[in-house]
Amino acid sequence: MEQRKTRENYITLKKPKEIQNKFEKPTVFYSFAWSRFVAGLILLGFGLADYFLLGHLIGHQNEENIGVYVGQGSAVFLGGISFFYTVGLVPLLIGLWLILFAILSIYKCEISKSVSESSFYYHEKRLIFPFYTEFKKIDITKSRIRNNHLGSKKLWYFLLIPMSITILNFGFALFGEHRAVDEILPTMMILTAFGNFIALGLLVVFPQSFVEFSSSDKIYGSWIAPLLSKEKFTNSIIDLLDFPQKESDVVNKPDIDRYNALLLEKNGEIPIESSNIALKSQKNYLRLVLGITLILTAVISLSFEILFSKSFSGLAATYGILIVVQGYNLDFANSISLNFDSKTKRLKFKKQFGKKIHAEILDQVEDVRVIESFRKFEIIDVILTVVLVYLSTFEAILGWKYVDFSNPLIVFDNILKILFCMLIFLIFIYYWAIPNPHLCISGKEVKSSYLEIPGSHSLKHMLKKIIKKIKKTTRSPPNKKNFILRTCILLGIHVIALIIALLI
Repeated sequence: MEQRKTRENYITLKKPKEIQNKFEKPTVFYSFAWSRFVAGLILLGFGLADYFLLGHLIGHQNEENIGVYVGQGSAVFLGGISFFYTVGLVPLLIGLWLILFAILSIYKCEISKSVSESSFYYHEKRLIFPFYTEFKKIDITKSRIRNNHLGSKKLWYFLLIPMSITILNFGFALFGEHRAVDEILPTMMILTAFGNFIALGLLVVFPQSFVEFSSSDKIYGSWIAPLLSKEKFTNSIIDLLDFPQKESDVVNKPDIDRYNALLLEKNGEIPIESSNIALKSQKNYLRLVLGITLILTAVISLSFEILFSKSFSGLAATYGILIVVQGYNLDFANSISLNFDSKTKRLKFKKQFGKKIHAEILDQVEDVRVIESFRKFEIIDVILTVVLVYLSTFEAILGWKYVDFSNPLIVFDNILKILFCMLIFLIFIYYWAIPNPHLCISGKEVKSSYLEIPGSHSLKHMLKKIIKKIKKTTRSPPNKKNFILRTCILLGIHVIALIIALLI
């Protein structure tokens, strides 16, 4: 049975006086998640404004109740709760949590190598729980730094986007309401929704960096948001891990074109022996196309009340924005450098796009190769894909079942609905069932790790080569099996939705 790794920085509090080695002068950083703090202030500010301007009444105005009535009506049902509870309460609570978390996560970080360069230390001087961790380089099997991974940040999308879309949908409709005394309610709804989007943008666009070191039985991981110089911090970690800092440090540059040709045209697998490889201008537009399609579908549906329902539109907008951000983080690179030494069994990988970086060093690597592999999806991607494919088909079929052919606008709406349904389905097929280049790494401590390589296709080239890519996939027996399986699953969802719509 494989031994489970434990997290070093969660269980060990080593004091600096226990240091066994002499270290160089440390590089010092102050970590402060300012984007979370500012996002928290924005959400808290709008939440408090809603509290005072929309009231916090629970119950009827002139009967036994809780809170104060300010003349903005009741939400949900007559004599229910004020609009603060449906508009501003969630942003207020999230804002408070973000501010508290940002303050408690402030710490001073010290990083340094030993004089002999046989070890290094990472010291977190936190307000409550300081951590000091010393590593012997010989024990480390994996080192990583990245700031392009969403991880648990996906939760913010589902907390803020559907709620904000619903608030906007109701808020715009309330302007000019003849029974309203003033425009305070719709104005606060619109401002709160836009405040939510601004806060989400800060949380996503300015993420923290994640640093991780692993040995055979321990994992050390830390999130850090350098207060002054993020680039200086990243370069210090990269230097500490002995990554090439510049393209001039990567040799065999004449092999770039040859490797690109192999990567894009070769069928099957490409073994990589001891080599240094640099790839320039890598890009893949598929996630952007899928995300923008979902966002545009949602915007058209909500703005003109055609095509699909509010439920579908809210989910489509949320997943579309999420996919666009993932595409920006993962599918573009100014450069990718790869260094593998078959003698030392060490692999160095660095991918950079602007300030987005993903760098890893893996030891005890037995085999490295480029393969055509299918994307690995998280459970949230699976659930949302199933729901969106099902709802789009169900609503399209149901629309034709009850269509009024005497009204040309309704007929036109249903035709558009079918076209958008087919477009979304085809893009999902391409996204789910077509493999793309991955760096496959396996070894004693690495269990078939996959790193996605975007490729160097332009958007025009990608659209032209769709049929060619499908034919290429179906010619490879392993890929053909997965292609058929994934396509059949998506088709099965379509069929189930069609049957249910016809039976209703």
